[in-house]
Amino acid sequence: MSSKEKRLGIVFGSLVTVIGLTVLFQSLGSGSGSLSNDPAELLAQLRSMESTLEESDLWKERDLWLDEKTPVYPSEVIASSSLLDKILPIIQSNRLKELSQELSPAAEESEEGGASTGSFESVSVRVVVEGAMRDIVQCIHQIQSPSHFIGIDELSLEVGASGTYQATLLITHWFAVE
Repeated sequence: MSSKEKRLGIVFGSLVTVIGLTVLFQSLGSGSGSLSNDPAELLAQLRSMESTLEESDLWKERDLWLDEKTPVYPSEVIASSSLLDKILPIIQSNRLKELSQELSPAAEESEEGGASTGSFESVSVRVVVEGAMRDIVQCIHQIQSPSHFIGIDELSLEVGASGTYQATLLITHWFAVE
């Protein structure tokens, strides 16, 4: 290489180095600039982290309560009949006429039957009842039992004959997996 080519190489290398360092410093400066320019966002993140830490004990207590209180899944037949035994007297005590009932097929079947996500099992019953709106609402209120892990997943209301209503209820009972 001639001396002219060496000088040109040094100038070109220096130019590339200066441009590269300029781009690097600008990107680093803009990243830290956005943090230092937005203290409100940092404060919001800090409050969110503090809230999460404060609530961690509450979530631990919730998990312990669920482990203690969630009923264990016996079998699909026993669980389904138990659910029917619990809801049919409630329906009758609220002066509702039961039109039909059927065990609902689970969306995802486990080996023993029922819906399963790996952390819970469930059985569902679809019941169609007819009666006054007040009686239907009272029945729904009595059936919904979070402490017994029974809930209404679906509700459909239709106006029936002579001022009565027809309600289709999908009632689900949740169980812990052994």
